[in-house]
Amino acid sequence: MKARLLSYPIFRLTIPMATGIFLSDRFLPDASLLPVFCCAFLVMGCASLVLYRNHRFKGRCWFGILACLVVAVGGACSLLWHREKVRFQWPSDERLYVGTVADVPHQGRKSWQCILDVERMSDGNRWIPVERSIVFRWMPDSLQRTMECGDRICFKGKVSRPFTEMLVSDFDYAAYLEHQGIGGTGMAFAGRWRLLSSDSGFSYRRMALQFRERVVGIFRSWQMGEDELAVISALTVGDKSGLDTRMKSAYQTAGASHVLALSGLHVGILTLLLSLLFRPFDRLPGGRWIRSVCLVAFLWNFAFFSGLSPSVIRSVTMFSLYVLASALSENRFSGFFAVSLTAFMMLVYQPLYLFDVGFQLSFAAVLSIMIFYPVLEKLVGCRFRFLRYFWQTMSLSLAAQLGTLPLILVYFGTFPTYFLVANLVVTPLAMVILAGTLLALCFSPFPGICRWLAVIPEYATRLLNRMMLTIGEWEGAGLSVVHFSVWQACLLAVLIGSAYLYFTRKRYRYLVTTLVVANLMLAFPLCRSLLPEKRRLCFTGNEVWICRNDEVRPVKMHSGMADIDTLNIAVLDDSSWKNRYADTRRTIHYLYLCRGFKGSLKNLLNVFEIGTVIIDSSMSDWWKERIRKECMEIGLDYVDISGQGSYTILL
Repeated sequence: MKARLLSYPIFRLTIPMATGIFLSDRFLPDASLLPVFCCAFLVMGCASLVLYRNHRFKGRCWFGILACLVVAVGGACSLLWHREKVRFQWPSDERLYVGTVADVPHQGRKSWQCILDVERMSDGNRWIPVERSIVFRWMPDSLQRTMECGDRICFKGKVSRPFTEMLVSDFDYAAYLEHQGIGGTGMAFAGRWRLLSSDSGFSYRRMALQFRERVVGIFRSWQMGEDELAVISALTVGDKSGLDTRMKSAYQTAGASHVLALSGLHVGILTLLLSLLFRPFDRLPGGRWIRSVCLVAFLWNFAFFSGLSPSVIRSVTMFSLYVLASALSENRFSGFFAVSLTAFMMLVYQPLYLFDVGFQLSFAAVLSIMIFYPVLEKLVGCRFRFLRYFWQTMSLSLAAQLGTLPLILVYFGTFPTYFLVANLVVTPLAMVILAGTLLALCFSPFPGICRWLAVIPEYATRLLNRMMLTIGEWEGAGLSVVHFSVWQACLLAVLIGSAYLYFTRKRYRYLVTTLVVANLMLAFPLCRSLLPEKRRLCFTGNEVWICRNDEVRPVKMHSGMADIDTLNIAVLDDSSWKNRYADTRRTIHYLYLCRGFKGSLKNLLNVFEIGTVIIDSSMSDWWKERIRKECMEIGLDYVDISGQGSYTILL
């Protein structure tokens, strides 16, 4: 009862705060109503304080409703304010920018990429403060060394707000970057950027990333295989830059990709290992406090040398609250309260965390384990220790999958069939890898001993990789399903919850709710099949796509040409049509010009009879301006998709 009184108030405040953040992001596209919401927050806050001091027992529900509204409006205000700190009206022309590299740069196919904290930009003879983060790409320059985290640079280029095409892809890239606190994308070519100095001011985040690079350098000195090095770096310090597509796909198909994302599993294993290590402190006077303080200190040190990523911070915060509260009370502290308080604190600090997929999956998994695991674990009683461990591991994995299933179907659309088998070996091997790696790091001043100890995590990682690759190759390992909409995911969550309540409480109203929700879920595909078919033609990303309701497929081009119904389209991205002539001109309703196109529209008129010219955003500004001028001189209709990223027509 006492644990319940502690747990529920924070949970009841977290839900309205998350609701206010979600609704304001969905229905308030700008911050024009921020003053109104701030006034409403102050008025309702004062009213709730007055009601709290003067209300009677019968009016306690009104105080609760008003308090929830205050928190929801406060969450909306916080979201609008933080979102405006991310957005910026970037100029349309090239400018001179100065910024600091905020993370570890990584190399792509043709360019390098990093997160750049832009400090200021030029405007004539003066500098304008910016204080925004962007995704920055640059071409290597032989006169400059490779950038590192913490370097200050100056570059000349064009920064723009990111865009995405939701009609082709369900992934909203622009919204994803904004929720990550990134307000733009920029590019600098060789010779147009220069390193300034590394003295960019103090930052815990940059210090942590630099320290993490030193730790990864120690891993490289162990001279292990590339796959083993990549997995150990991801599992222990959260550096996933070395993971290739093959290894990521194997872990994802096997249902063990969570082990590659440094989060609650790793922090929980570390807490367990440290608890066993510090257990002798319990024999001393005040030993529980000493052990708890040492645990929390080691956890935050671990968070620091792993780069202070948001996933590690929330996991360490959660376990720190749990450890400290365990020292305050003789009874076991409510983990539900620790989860709720951690989520509430993180949303107060940064409301954009709510839209992070890792944030959602992490808390959904922890809550579902707390709810479902006790019930599943009691279904089978095992006397033998090995069988008991087997069933407990399966129950833990099944409980986590039940809670995260709606989110998985929304974001990924695939379901790992053999996740139970994979997780039987993932947890013990992850414990061996994490413990062995930390032990080897402790002896890093002694290279001989360190290299000998590093053999333990190396062989454990090699075994783990082989098993994940094997499971990923099994027949039907990755079950592809239809992507769920948000409403379908909500119905699935209600279905799981109502089925759980009926199973535990045996009340028929929960059975009725389960059946009703199940019928509603079955009605979704039926209603979708009865809707009239909508076909669209979409030009984006140097390709042409046909969108039929929820189905999206690329158009097959033959020498850059395609006939779709009564429309003739052409995609030109080279100079193959330059200086050609034809006796009979072919009608092209839509001419899609992409990066790589070389030539003149006047020459193309010798071959084609052009209706509308579509200029792709991948083309350089010089070519765009040239094509626009030609279209105006000739009298052709044109569409420049640089602003929106796509052009769509109905078929």
